[in-house]
Amino acid sequence: MTHDWQPASGAAVSAEAVAVTYEVCVQVQPQAVQDWLNWMRSTHIPDVVAQEGFWGATIEQRIDPADDTPTFVIRYRVASEAALERYQAGPATRLQQSHREHFGTVAHATRRVFRTVQTFYPAHAPQRG
Repeated sequence: MTHDWQPASGAAVSAEAVAVTYEVCVQVQPQAVQDWLNWMRSTHIPDVVAQEGFWGATIEQRIDPADDTPTFVIRYRVASEAALERYQAGPATRLQQSHREHFGTVAHATRRVFRTVQTFYPAHAPQRG
């Protein structure tokens, strides 16, 4: 069973809009993890998802027994590439600077963008939209 992605609010998305995932991978020095997580949860992620076109985010911690460096991935769901471009041309600079000011010496971030091709749900999943 497949479904077109819809924002949690159920708002309609135009046929031209293709959702993207904006992925930020952050390696954090062990002594800073708790402060970093607290700040990301209370300030940074809410500030990012408040931007126009952002639908939400998840934060995940990598599980890798071979590498004990705390590594996190924040995956932001964005309505379209155009919405992400507006974010990157505007508020992203200020928000990324704030992250560097708070954690620049103990956290290193890389960023990637993925275009949604199709979203799959199991047959027993609740219907969306």
